[in-house]
Amino acid sequence: MMRFFLGLLGMVGVLVVGPVLAAVSAHVDRLVLSEAETFRLTIELSGQGGSGEPDFSVLRRDFDILGTGKSTQVSITNGRMDARTEWVVNLAPRRSGELTIPPVPVGVESTEAISIKVKEAVPGEDGGDSRDVIVETEVDNAEPYLLSQVVYTVRLLYSSEVASGQLSSPEAEGAVIHRLGEDVRYQTRREGRAYWTLERRFAVFPQTAAQVLIRSPVFSGDIPVKNRGQSSRFDAFGAFDRFFQQTRPVRERGPELTLDVRLPPPSARGSDWLPAKHLTLTEAWEPDPPEFRVGEPVTRHVIITAWGADDAQLPTLELPSDEVFKAYPERETRDSREQDNNLVSRRVQRVTLVPTEEGKFTLPELQLRWWDTSGDREKLAILPARTILVQAQAPSRQGATSPSPTFGADRAPAGRDGSGPQPSAAGSEGGVSWPRLADLWPWLAGALLIAWFATLWLWRRDRQSAAKPRPQSMEAPAEPEEPEALSARAARNALDQACRADDARAARDAVLAWATAVWHDNAPNTLVELAERFKNPRAHEAIALLDRAIYTRNEAGWNGRRFWEAVSPVLRKPEKPRKKSEQHPLPELSPRL
Repeated sequence: MMRFFLGLLGMVGVLVVGPVLAAVSAHVDRLVLSEAETFRLTIELSGQGGSGEPDFSVLRRDFDILGTGKSTQVSITNGRMDARTEWVVNLAPRRSGELTIPPVPVGVESTEAISIKVKEAVPGEDGGDSRDVIVETEVDNAEPYLLSQVVYTVRLLYSSEVASGQLSSPEAEGAVIHRLGEDVRYQTRREGRAYWTLERRFAVFPQTAAQVLIRSPVFSGDIPVKNRGQSSRFDAFGAFDRFFQQTRPVRERGPELTLDVRLPPPSARGSDWLPAKHLTLTEAWEPDPPEFRVGEPVTRHVIITAWGADDAQLPTLELPSDEVFKAYPERETRDSREQDNNLVSRRVQRVTLVPTEEGKFTLPELQLRWWDTSGDREKLAILPARTILVQAQAPSRQGATSPSPTFGADRAPAGRDGSGPQPSAAGSEGGVSWPRLADLWPWLAGALLIAWFATLWLWRRDRQSAAKPRPQSMEAPAEPEEPEALSARAARNALDQACRADDARAARDAVLAWATAVWHDNAPNTLVELAERFKNPRAHEAIALLDRAIYTRNEAGWNGRRFWEAVSPVLRKPEKPRKKSEQHPLPELSPRL
């Protein structure tokens, strides 16, 4: 019995002491190396209680992590299990001098700090193999203005075939960097030696008026090891030899460059500091050329294009217009592209204008001050004033009580996505052909006539079925509904489906079809007229929001559920229409699309 308790006590002791036996250690394969060389850091974790993964992020201050590996070994000796985990990290120093590898946390344990010495890379050492790869950097302007473009060029030169490799991107605190175009490849010579060259350009925009340090890209790869007597001929045997050829890792960093960023000059008077190599201010219209009529929308595009500028720097312009125009601003767009080693940025502002009265009016000119970095002087971009002649509303629209359209009719002057005008119909003189009610009324009348006969047939069928005696039923047959009620119910159901799908145009068609079924003798033709029929302020506002969403092409932001909640109570008990003398005498200012 005593031996049993002693054995149990020993097992408990092993369980308690086991976690304490875990140990972590670290070592490197080289303590002295060149800045262009790499080395290995090995971390070992042994013992039963060891767990967790190393946190290598503490190494990134002075070293680049090129790769990591992990292996685990488990052994059992005399019934005792021992686990050993090893991590190997390939590191490259970011600078020369006395560097310290900081303690690396592994679970609750940490390694000891290790000091190494990194010497500056000497061209031509190791028999000249270190110059098999060269990284060069340069800028076109070392003293740029704040926010102005600096073209940064990096060249990778390699004298032998590269088995594999990767060139990183430059880094700079306090600057925005964009890549320019595609890589350029050519051959060149350095100190009498031929090199293949890969050239890559970047656009750097300093964001602070101080010194900005640009850290060079780093090339990390593998190149073949040259053996004595090895032939450089490319034949079948040479290709076979290269397949089994040994390679060595190589890592090369180019020189760091510093920018002395200057503040804007005192002579710059613009409220928005905008440096660029070239800038234009233009406009475009939909349709083109624009034709202004009362109540018909025309979209104006104001375009800022700047060479050597970031699109985030382009300001938003105030687009003034005459009071006789209803203005509906739309979502603006920005984009950038590379052209002739410059970043070309563009900002497009759109506004839909709807004239409310005829006559001659003037859109005032637009001005934008910018700084010409090529000539080092301020310039003024001007979009001239534009005189507009607004014609009267088309005769087919003035005072017309045209029938309501069928469901799904598309009256949009542009695509549903708002991307631009659709091609004009054959025979039109350019621009965009805007559908008018005068062209659509025969089709609409035919559709309504077909719908009327279908409704009448359903009504007569229901009456005949209601007149037949129903066996085993004591209830009197229900009175048949009027055709107007049936048509209104179908339109209301269609509106419900459109609201569930958040389809603004289908909702517009359905609610106008419902109004036609209810007020068939004096039906409203537009959402504006329909809103005037309702005294309910919530329904009035909901219809106005639907009208605005369609004309500003912001249908994606329209909420069908809220519209249904506001309008559905009114559709159950429609209000009596006003007398003609009480209706607004002016024609519609926002025609339906």
